[in-house]
Amino acid sequence: MSKLLLALDGSESALRAASQLAGNADPGDEIHLVNVQLPVDGLARSLAGAQAVQHFHHEEGLAAMAQARARLDAAGVVYQLHILV
Repeated sequence: MSKLLLALDGSESALRAASQLAGNADPGDEIHLVNVQLPVDGLARSLAGAQAVQHFHHEEGLAAMAQARARLDAAGVVYQLHILV
C-alpha cells in the first residue's frame, strides 16, 4: 500500500498525472487529491463575508479538480479530497 499525493490545478499537466495515476493505482493505495486556492483578503472578503468566501474557495477547488476526478472515478480509484487556502 502506497500513500500518494496529487496536486491538481486544472492544468493539462495535472490531468496527465491523474490519467497516469488512474492507470497505475493499486486498490489499497491511499490517494489524496489537493487543490490550493489563493486567499481572498481585504475589502473583497469584508464585503462578501467569510461564509461566501469559503463557499467560493470550495467551488473553485472542485472545479479545478473536476476533470481529474472524472478520470479517477471512471477507473474506480478511491481518493480523498483536500481544498486548501
